[in-house]
Amino acid sequence: MKLTSKKAKSVKVKGLKKGTAVVKAKAGSQTKKVTIKVLPVLTVKASATTVEAGKKVTLKSNNSAKWSITAGKDVAKLSSAKSTSVVVTGVKAGTVTVKATDAKTGIVKSVKIKVTAKKDTTDPVDPTPTPDPEPDQPDADDFVPETATTEEVEAMMNDADDKTELVDARPQEAYAGWALQGAKNGGHLKNAVLYSARWLDFSISSSKREKSLKNYNTAIDLNADKTYIIYDYTDKKDEAVNVAKYFYKQGVKNVKVYNAKDMIDAGTNVESYKNYDRFLPSEIVKNISDYKTGNTDSLSSLTKSVFSEADMDKIVLIDVSYGNVKESSYLTTGHVPGAVHMNTNTYERPRSYTPEKREKYSIEYSLIPLEEMRDSICPEYGITKDSIVIGMSSDGRPIARLGYMLRSLGVKYYGMSGLMNAWNYNGYQLDNKNVVKPTSVDSFGSDKIASPNELAWMDEVKDMISKNGEDGNNHTAGTLVGGDSISSTYSYHDLLGKVPGSFEANGMYFENADGTPAMKEVILAGYEKNGIPTDKSIIQFCGDGWGAAREAYNAQSVDINNVRAWGEGWVVWANRGNWFIDYAGRKVKYDKYLDEVVDESGNIVTDAKNRKPE
Repeated sequence: MKLTSKKAKSVKVKGLKKGTAVVKAKAGSQTKKVTIKVLPVLTVKASATTVEAGKKVTLKSNNSAKWSITAGKDVAKLSSAKSTSVVVTGVKAGTVTVKATDAKTGIVKSVKIKVTAKKDTTDPVDPTPTPDPEPDQPDADDFVPETATTEEVEAMMNDADDKTELVDARPQEAYAGWALQGAKNGGHLKNAVLYSARWLDFSISSSKREKSLKNYNTAIDLNADKTYIIYDYTDKKDEAVNVAKYFYKQGVKNVKVYNAKDMIDAGTNVESYKNYDRFLPSEIVKNISDYKTGNTDSLSSLTKSVFSEADMDKIVLIDVSYGNVKESSYLTTGHVPGAVHMNTNTYERPRSYTPEKREKYSIEYSLIPLEEMRDSICPEYGITKDSIVIGMSSDGRPIARLGYMLRSLGVKYYGMSGLMNAWNYNGYQLDNKNVVKPTSVDSFGSDKIASPNELAWMDEVKDMISKNGEDGNNHTAGTLVGGDSISSTYSYHDLLGKVPGSFEANGMYFENADGTPAMKEVILAGYEKNGIPTDKSIIQFCGDGWGAAREAYNAQSVDINNVRAWGEGWVVWANRGNWFIDYAGRKVKYDKYLDEVVDESGNIVTDAKNRKPE
């Protein structure tokens, strides 16, 4: 073995060949020794790679291993399994894949065995051939999809129609534009839709997974009458096969798989989103985290495609969520090592902006002024105009909300893609023991608001309503899109109604099961389904701006650049005494001096349907 990346407190040990070595560390008069055993790389040999049904093949490994069948469970069976050997008996014609997992290192080796039909040695009774019965459909777990040809894939890339679909099974980050898994290019094959294999087995409750996939299946029109080709990049993950099996389980029978490594590396007809770097893949964040915490002294080629070593001092990792370090998941589930925690209340202070209201309903989670964010919060957290901030959370809403505040100030900002789902899926460790304190600076370094229109604000929304009319149907100035607040679920807000001229977006799909942004085509189809023009400005809003921020940020990341979030939302609109439409279609507003809902004539019309009772 040899030592690499030597530092004062750490060193990397690289095994070269089988054997044992002793590493000695000396500090002053103290010396410590560590014995490290280097194991040989797992190898598997087969006595034959083709066997007749009913006959046997023996597989042998050089290390102790666990044996299993990963594909073709109905084609062959295992017996006489030992730590370094197993017997494979053919059952019927087909191909079986046997996996050996090194018992100590976890390294996996797979061997494919072809099983041929058993030879018939009996004399025929009747020379007239008897038609074979229809074969039983295999279970989804035993289904082995055929491999598509390059010509078939190219045909789908160049001539898309309603009966065929090309599907990308890789992570959304690769589909969007990042060159993951060692690929030479990021992005997806032309005309491909996304169906990531990660959605099928990342850690989430089965009910949430089922609900999300059901909605997505509807959004992309997954149906049994289509022919699908599902591709991936690496043959180490079986991403395409796993998605094909899921499709098969949904009733799709015409499905093939394809390894698109050569096509993606060539870069021909590979498409990406221009704004794909609104999010960073967890692979890059992990490398940066390791670098900043001293666990590595080098940046990966993927990280170097975005940042230089000089950028590392500018990067601030922020774990952002509701609650302080003890109330949030920062010290329970854990945080990305090296990340400081920021409570969302830091930049959206829960305050009583309308003290005339009943105390229970006077609180608003409103964003603080950008000037306060610039002059107070940013310096406290070590953020300057030249900083690079990476926001991460188990929730996409605070990632986007913080992002818009910082982008408004001109700070370079990225969200970590896939929330903590992608981080955990990749097997990365979280830190739930150490609290990282921010390193403050004297000044943000600028007295400007670099990009004040990152968010839409009250005056712009009022102008849009004025130009569109209170029914909003002419869409002259764009469209105000938000949830219907006729029946509010906000415990801290009591007024019930609708912003004049706003449209409710039913069944919209902005976020995939794993927290990554939905495809551009899926989001646009949702708008069009709700009668919302996509060629003009769209302002997303909700009660307090959280959900709207996520929806707008995700839409922008897939190049829908005419979508923005309203920084305030329904709660602020109603509390400030602006006109709204109640359940009866009346134009009403809240009169804070009366603490009542009144109509255009000033008559009190308060009831339990336009304002919550005590």
